[in-house]
Amino acid sequence: MKKFVYSLLIILLIPILYIFYLFIPLHYGIDNINNKNFKIEKVGNLKILYLSGTHSEIGYQHGLALKEEISKMRNLLSKELENKNFFEKIVIRYTMKNYFRSIPSEYKKEMSAIAKASGASLDTILLLNIYDELFNLYGCTNVSVWGKKSVDGNIIHGRNLDYFLSDKLWNLNVLFVYNATDGNNFISLTWPGLIGVLTGMNNKGISLGSMTSVSINQQTNGIPTGILYRIIMENAKNISDVENILKANKRTIGNNLMISSKNDKKTVVFEFDSKNLERVESKEWIVSTNHFTTLKNKEEDYSGSISRKIIAEEYLENKQNITLSNIVETMRNLDTGNIGNQSICRSDTVHSAIFLPITGEVYIAANDGIYASLGRYFHFLFKQGKLKYIDYIDYSDEYFSFLNNFFYYKYQVEEMDNKEIMHYIESFTKNRKFDDMDIIKIIQFYKNIDLKEKIYEYIERLKRHFESYQQKIKKMNKDIDPVDRFLLLNHYDASLFFLVEGYKIIGDMENLKKYCEIGINDGIDGESNAWYEMKFKEYYKKYFSHET
Repeated sequence: MKKFVYSLLIILLIPILYIFYLFIPLHYGIDNINNKNFKIEKVGNLKILYLSGTHSEIGYQHGLALKEEISKMRNLLSKELENKNFFEKIVIRYTMKNYFRSIPSEYKKEMSAIAKASGASLDTILLLNIYDELFNLYGCTNVSVWGKKSVDGNIIHGRNLDYFLSDKLWNLNVLFVYNATDGNNFISLTWPGLIGVLTGMNNKGISLGSMTSVSINQQTNGIPTGILYRIIMENAKNISDVENILKANKRTIGNNLMISSKNDKKTVVFEFDSKNLERVESKEWIVSTNHFTTLKNKEEDYSGSISRKIIAEEYLENKQNITLSNIVETMRNLDTGNIGNQSICRSDTVHSAIFLPITGEVYIAANDGIYASLGRYFHFLFKQGKLKYIDYIDYSDEYFSFLNNFFYYKYQVEEMDNKEIMHYIESFTKNRKFDDMDIIKIIQFYKNIDLKEKIYEYIERLKRHFESYQQKIKKMNKDIDPVDRFLLLNHYDASLFFLVEGYKIIGDMENLKKYCEIGINDGIDGESNAWYEMKFKEYYKKYFSHET
């Protein structure tokens, strides 16, 4: 009986001890840190961080430079995982330990150095780097043209990264510039605490964009995809190198990986999971999203991925001599297509990049808001490990229409104050010409976020616009062409109406009354647009009839 009891206790104790082992925090040694120097620049809202040295030194610099941002990432991660039950947490810990064993030692040292310098735990840094592996999150688009399809034969590789936490991660993108002791120099657009590459280009002319594709074949005994792509950035100079690296290392989850190569002068897509690897080629243009075209997809709803692929393919297929502007237009495409599903640019788009690996140029759109590709694309030249800012492509005209509700929400939930929001909106409005309808929308928005000083600035714009037409009416020649006369009078009435609308929005009753009376009483030679006159009378009756 005792023997049975002891055996039972041992059987019960083994899983308890194993669970205890799973929850023991990770630790890993790092090399001596002789170089703690880093450099930070900022272009627009994009932070650029220059790192150099050994993997341990690069990690330490990373942690020092982005300590505050890594703390934000840690808080986001904690919030995402807080509702997981005990058994789900056991699975996560088991998966973490498995992945950690498979990661090459230099990257373990880099993550450990980040943790040491930032004050985060190594467990947190690892979780940030394997989050996609754990939850198979997907929603990205890559397109590329080259050869006779592009205007100058150059490779133009566009990439949108979509992510489910876009409303939290949209302003945390960092452009890392790596100058490591060993291997290629490269740039990587990602988030604080992450050492893997999801969007990047190296000094050998290899650019990449990753896209999760859910597969029935996946394992935890392999190198996480972001770190696998880091190995590619550090070691590959052509497409064959990339393929050899993918074959030589244990892979984990399903992915589509678009690779553009300066030396090969073309782009390919690698579709793979833990067991299979296929190279997909096309003649002079290619599109990839979040489903396989050669491997077997897991049973999922891929309609969003399919719609994005179709929209991009239809756009590129019907064009010749494709330019950078055409690729920008593709990455900004808001059309959901005939099947009415997902657009290429959407609220989950956290950053966008366009690579020209033959020339070493890159355009980065990040941190201007969700719908990232509607923001500015900052143009850089990456040569010999150095990044040089050149100029930028301005915001899409659609930016304010798609972002104002997002910023208003951030104000309502007190995640941003009105001064912070003003910074983003004024970056868009600076040196931009607006019609009166656009100005009214901005006035309404600033009223919603209680920003009175900016409201009157835009009211003054409407007032100046009206007064310019008022002067033109006074100087109008009676012999003016009837069509020109009609248009001028209509512009005058419209500018007055929008000025009245502005005063109505902000509740300036004195000026509302004044300009309503002008609209009612200023019939020019008996002419007046009946609709505008009706609106002026309607407002006057509504707000001032009690005064008579």
